[in-house]
This record gives sequence, C-alpha cells and structure tokens, in this order.
Amino acid sequence: MSMLTSERRPGRVAVIDEEPGTFWFGAYHNLLVLVWLRRATAESVERFARVALPRMRASAEGASLVHIITEGAELPDASARAALCELHARGDRRPGCAAVVIAQQGLEGAAMRGAIASVSLVAPKHYRIRVFDSVESAAPWLATQHERSTGARFTTDEVLTVLRSARAAAA
Repeated sequence: MSMLTSERRPGRVAVIDEEPGTFWFGAYHNLLVLVWLRRATAESVERFARVALPRMRASAEGASLVHIITEGAELPDASARAALCELHARGDRRPGCAAVVIAQQGLEGAAMRGAIASVSLVAPKHYRIRVFDSVESAAPWLATQHERSTGARFTTDEVLTVLRSARAAAA
C-alpha cells in the first residue's frame, strides 16, 4: 500500500496540510485535492509543493490532482503563477491527470480562467489537464481520465463525494 492509500471508504479524504483561510490539501488514495480559499501566493504554492510532490512520487501508479478554486479566491499574482509553472516542471512524470474547478461566476470567473489558461499554456504537457466550472461537471471526466492514466478505478459518484467532502472540509 502506498503513502497515498488507506482503506477505501468513499468520501473519506485524509487531510495532509492546510493553512486555514488560504488553502486545504487532502488525499483519497492516489487522488489529491487542493482547495484554494484565498489568493495563491508563491509561498503557499511552495508549501503545497513540499508536501505534494513526495506524495505524488510515492504512488507506484501515479496520482491525479484537483485544484478547486472557491468564490473568495483572488487571482494569483505573477510570482504565484511562476511558482505554479515551476511546480508543474518539478512534478511527477507519470501523473494521472489534473482538473481545475473554478467555482466563480461572471468577470471574476473569466479572469481566473484566463490566469489558469496562461499557467496551463507554459506548463509541461506530460499529463491531461482540464478546467471545469463545478465539481459536478469535473467528476465524470476525472473518474475516466484517472483510471486511464493510473489504472486506479473510482466511480463518478465516488469522485464527486471526494470533491464535495474536500470542499466542505476546507470551508
């Protein structure tokens, strides 16, 4: 059993690290979930990287990552975007996939999608990444791509329960 796995109980997400009011990071087997509550900074991205990268590398089959960006999170500044690009470059070469859920509407959501697109464009392309507007729309794609990439099978309902649990734990 790898560092990422534990007994399989749907929705039981293990808390790995958190900075209350800023971010929450947890894992469900080899599915990692990062919830951003406030603006990502270079320091918060680096803190996340110190904890996440060893966990991703510890999984024999690879791991998938979901970023959930909540309504209150502001755009990452230039140093945070650079840190996110660096994180992708230092990341595992056999990851599952990555999903970004931007739970923001209107101009705020459009601006965040633009910022995430700019990071995605310059990030290394050794895994699939997709942006969604809700955990409900992300779950089916994530379940399919995660299994395709890692061999680990989770149902759509299981993934949705995990994402909802992570979002609730972060609040």
